[in-house]
Formats: sequence, structure tokens, C-alpha cells
Amino acid sequence: MLLGCLAAPVAAGPNPAPHTAPGFFAIAGSSGNVLPVTIDIKPGVSPNIIAPGSTELISVAVISTGDFDATTVDPISVLFGANGTEATALDFTKVDIDGDGRLDAVFQFETQYTGLVCGSTIAILTGKTFTRRDIRGTDAIETNGC
Repeated sequence: MLLGCLAAPVAAGPNPAPHTAPGFFAIAGSSGNVLPVTIDIKPGVSPNIIAPGSTELISVAVISTGDFDATTVDPISVLFGANGTEATALDFTKVDIDGDGRLDAVFQFETQYTGLVCGSTIAILTGKTFTRRDIRGTDAIETNGC
């Protein structure tokens, strides 16, 4: 069930500062700490294999937990890629991906705009909640077709 469609691209923001410790970290230009969130690239598929430059769509789920409601993520703010500042979401759905009874937010991105290259081992999703709290999540990837 498609609950929303993103029509207007969002300008890429500043690159996130390197993650140096577990937990919270700062993004340049943000007003405070970034909330780490759990993401699942290609939900239900393991390993997460991506062919850089392909025209495939990549699904990325932001997972709700007992401490975080993924449906509070503002879809217009979400970016995904090598640095978490590249591709804007084409559309999104709210669905319980992991079967825990909580709705998760699943976004679609065009691979060729993610900045992922052969040899990339991690991809990053950034965004904001509707209350303007910065979020960031990472997941491991493998590349092929190189």
C-alpha cells in the first residue's frame, strides 16, 4: 500500500561528520545530536547486493523500535547513499517490515544517484523527524556488476 509519493527533490545538505563513537554524533550544520536509527537495506534480502550505476530501485526501511517510531520520519527530508547526502526518496510506504506489530517506513531510491561505487561496503540514510530531529542509520552492502 503506497501511502505517499515524493514529488519534489530535496537539496542535499552538508556531509555528515565522521562517526567516531557509538551512539550519538553531530552532523555539520545541525542543531544537536543525531539520533541513530536502525535501517534495513533491501528488507528481507541478505546480503544487500547493489550494482552501482544500475537503474534498479533500492528499498530502505527505517525500523521502528520501542524507543523510536519510524513513521515520524519526514519523507521529504530523507537522503540515502555513500555519505547519506546523495539520493532523494522517490516514494515511501508505512508497513510492518519486521513483523513486530510496529509500522516501519520504507523508502525507494534510484541506485544511480546514491554515489555508491564498486567496493562500497556501507550505505547511509539521513533525514529528520517531523519535529526536526536529525536521524542517521547505516547498513552493510556488497557491490557487484563492477
